[in-house]
Amino acid sequence: MRPRNVVAVVCVAGTLLWPVASFGEDRDAFTSTADYVRGCGGPNASDDCLVDLTLVQVDMSSAGQKECTPDTTAANMEQGKVRLGAVVVRLVAWLGTHPEYSEKPYADGLSAAMAAVYQCQ
Repeated sequence: MRPRNVVAVVCVAGTLLWPVASFGEDRDAFTSTADYVRGCGGPNASDDCLVDLTLVQVDMSSAGQKECTPDTTAANMEQGKVRLGAVVVRLVAWLGTHPEYSEKPYADGLSAAMAAVYQCQ
């Protein structure tokens, strides 16, 4: 992930997390990959789906793991949510055909899906 993309991802995550943090809610919307697929399998990804994907991307980047999802930088938040939502839809579609990740933590499933769907060149 390029440095400017990391900044964009962190900004999107911060904006989406603000209401959650301000109300003190539990941030773990999903535990297993099956939970993520069930919760994010529709045509429009919820804020929880977007935030959790973004957090996995940040964790991967912090750990020095390379991931090559498309650049979702946008002029405004709505456009960014649409672009990131398209990534979620592709990852969930891949995970739906790979049940071996169902019971694994959602971060493991998303990491595997990103590596398979968006292979680094």
